[in-house]
Amino acid sequence: MIDTPSGPRFVFDAHTHFFDTTFLCGLGKPLGLDGASAPAEVAGRLGWEPPADDPAETARRWVAEMDRHGVDRMVAIHTLPGDLDAAARGIAATSGRLAGYLMINPLAPGAAEQVKRAVTSLGF
Repeated sequence: MIDTPSGPRFVFDAHTHFFDTTFLCGLGKPLGLDGASAPAEVAGRLGWEPPADDPAETARRWVAEMDRHGVDRMVAIHTLPGDLDAAARGIAATSGRLAGYLMINPLAPGAAEQVKRAVTSLGF
């Protein structure tokens, strides 16, 4: 909640991305960066704090920042193919503070099944 001239207001950030180590590894591959050091190297090049190895810890960091800035909930978009499970673990660790959105290529093989799994099994 934030205080406004009209009183306290619920804040729901409608657009963030769940950037975890899997995401940073995906960004690093075209640069020839892979292996355990890739996430820290990519984060450093971007000027970002490296995410925790555990997606749940990354999510807890997000929640701490949300609390610091008065944000009640926020959307967390799964961004790269291949990191759905990591994003789901992070989102699940926040007790509903993060709402999972799925990024999907509808033309990719298995796209409909991936959406169904995200919604029915992973809490998106």
